[in-house]
Amino acid sequence: MTTAMKVTPLKDVKPYKSGWKVHVKVLHSWKQYNPLHGDTLEMVLSDEAVSILIRSWLFGCKIHASCKRTYMESKGRLLPVGAWRHIQNFTLSPSTGMYRATDHPFKMSIIQNTAITRSPVINEDMFLSLVDFQTVLGGSLKTCLLIDVIGQVVDLGDLETIQVSGKPRMKVEFILRDMNDARVPCCLWGKFAEILYEGCSKDEEGKPICLIRFAKIGRFRGELQITNAFEASLLLINPDIAETAAFKQMFKLHLIVKDDTGETKLMLLDQIAKGMIVESAATLLNGSFDELEDPTDLPDAILAVVGKTFTFGISVEKEHVLYGSEIYKNSVNLLDNEENIEGLSTPSTTPSTKRKGAWSDPPRDITSTSKNLRLKTIKVEKMSDLEVEANKKP
Repeated sequence: MTTAMKVTPLKDVKPYKSGWKVHVKVLHSWKQYNPLHGDTLEMVLSDEAVSILIRSWLFGCKIHASCKRTYMESKGRLLPVGAWRHIQNFTLSPSTGMYRATDHPFKMSIIQNTAITRSPVINEDMFLSLVDFQTVLGGSLKTCLLIDVIGQVVDLGDLETIQVSGKPRMKVEFILRDMNDARVPCCLWGKFAEILYEGCSKDEEGKPICLIRFAKIGRFRGELQITNAFEASLLLINPDIAETAAFKQMFKLHLIVKDDTGETKLMLLDQIAKGMIVESAATLLNGSFDELEDPTDLPDAILAVVGKTFTFGISVEKEHVLYGSEIYKNSVNLLDNEENIEGLSTPSTTPSTKRKGAWSDPPRDITSTSKNLRLKTIKVEKMSDLEVEANKKP
């Protein structure tokens, strides 16, 4: 009986033999022309590291793999993007060149006797290796290695068509900014320029979030610039990942609310505030992401809620009941919107988007039994946006 070959982590494979077996996910693939071998299928593969203690997937190791045209039909078709595969028998050679998709010292080559089999593993992790903008701007990164960057698109230029080596090519220049407002100049070419420009044109919630995988660090007129590495790069607009959610500007509305027992302060985020304000955050901000400094200079759509009565359902967490916390995270639901409720005739205080005062205890009995509560998270001012996003996850 033949013993099954043991799986080796990618970080441990070496070129002294071809009899390796690895368990990998296909992260990205593209075709390119090689003067020696013609068309080739290029791929970025990643294995996984599993923490048994916390039962989670951790960042693995990536390697660049190549499949010659001869084996594209028989081998390459078995390696679709997103699939997990067992790959057995392949050769390794030193990874060289100006633009390397991974920092692995070796490059994998699919050969005639390479065996590729399916894996039952399902893991949607993108295995991102994001580089922060300060590191990019610091100039310490090796320009021969491609990187992953994510940021908000600002200062988008026009989609231009210029002549490059006698052929027309499209390009677009823009700036990416991170959550610390560090900014990196970028320029995309060809289909990447079209995808970005079209994505920005369709975004209705404000400036879109752009993820560039396997991006090239270059210089233009002496200044550092991020650009695509021909077809090796991957561009995603507003990808459905946690990093995108952290970038999104949240509509937060500060209110002083009162009932017949007293008053308290609330800060409502997007989903709840949308039930009170008829216009979107993008419309209210009119292209600006700066917080309003003057509480008297508010949009009419916000001022329109002053004096109106709303019914909220609020659940109080144990941190406030047991530990006496005065600033805490809560759950709230907007149950109803009424023009007037008897007994609450005192004019309401104007809401302000620039209050930094302490948060009062909530009213003792604000509940409803007439409707089912669909609780959503609100954020007290001293909590970070990342903490809010974390609390939305089950």
